[in-house]
Amino acid sequence: MKRIKILYLPFILIVLGCNHEAKEELSLNLSEVNSVDNWLLENSSDIEIIPLEYNGFESLVLSIRDVVTIGSDFFVIDSDISNMKSIKKFDGTGKFRGSIESIEFEYRNYNIESVSEFTGDKLLVLDKFNNCFVLKNDLSVEKMYELPFKAAEVAYFENNIYFHSNKRGINNQADSLLFDFIVYNVNFELVSKFDAFSIPEYSQNVRLAMDHTFTTSDKLLFASLTGDTIYNVSPIGKANYLKVSFKNPTFRFSDYPDVALNSLLPILQSDFSWGLSNLISFNDYVLFNYYDKDKIKCAAINVANNNVAIVDPIKLKNSSDVLPWPRVVSGGFLLGWYSEESLSWFANINSMDKNSVIFRSKEFVDKNSNPVLIRYKLK
Repeated sequence: MKRIKILYLPFILIVLGCNHEAKEELSLNLSEVNSVDNWLLENSSDIEIIPLEYNGFESLVLSIRDVVTIGSDFFVIDSDISNMKSIKKFDGTGKFRGSIESIEFEYRNYNIESVSEFTGDKLLVLDKFNNCFVLKNDLSVEKMYELPFKAAEVAYFENNIYFHSNKRGINNQADSLLFDFIVYNVNFELVSKFDAFSIPEYSQNVRLAMDHTFTTSDKLLFASLTGDTIYNVSPIGKANYLKVSFKNPTFRFSDYPDVALNSLLPILQSDFSWGLSNLISFNDYVLFNYYDKDKIKCAAINVANNNVAIVDPIKLKNSSDVLPWPRVVSGGFLLGWYSEESLSWFANINSMDKNSVIFRSKEFVDKNSNPVLIRYKLK
């Protein structure tokens, strides 16, 4: 089955007021919102560019998949062209401090699948099977746990460990553990499990679900890439947090019972709004990306004053300066990044002000070969 890829572009959000009733479960009608240019840059403060040092091949960052911040250190989850992940550590100034291409433990190597922060300035790392490792800050292994279930992602949030399976199992996995979410405490003891599923008898290790977004920030948020709802995840389950009404309809599998996943992307790009991703809860804002057919959009809602934000990134290609769309929350800041590939999208960098974020980022990237991290706050 072909996995649908989300094409991440380094752009920003735009704001236009739109009123909603204050409810615990929010509703957002994007079809009624128009875009306004470059709101993010004009309403951000404390902007800092952090060049990631190139210090030999082991420090080379090819494609950032995620960044985990522990204290002042950045742990960059990198991916090569074959989708093999590595972890590269940089300090708060961007100086390279070490890397691992896989987990080495008891004379074996384990490929890296998912990484999360953990208590005590440590990391949690899932491999591609059913093992979870606790790594020290220096990337050495402290402990290995063999899980009795398959987990595709791990997230540590408010003293609990959340394992998400994406409806996948391992051989001979007990029916009592066929749940999409399984929650452990910090001692790796079961707290709860929810969203049960089943696996056909003829296949004990099969992907049954579409791709999704599962991210930690001020809240632990989840969304399906074909859905219209962002969920708030806790040990007792998923609760509706934000329901989005798009300009186009959302895809329903029940309307296309015979569609194969490898033919789904062209259908989405021709008729639907889809692709909720990059979910961030930050202070009074909820930020996310989505697609209107084949066009990526960036959006946000200020839940304090009910203002809605939306942008068409294509309109920013010739802007005088642009901040990258935030991908994670890092130590009280929003964090995005620019790479050589993403900067090449802009048409007029050489004519930009030399103090602009984009011009300075390109200078660093050209000199250093590695991407730059950019963190900032909203005013």
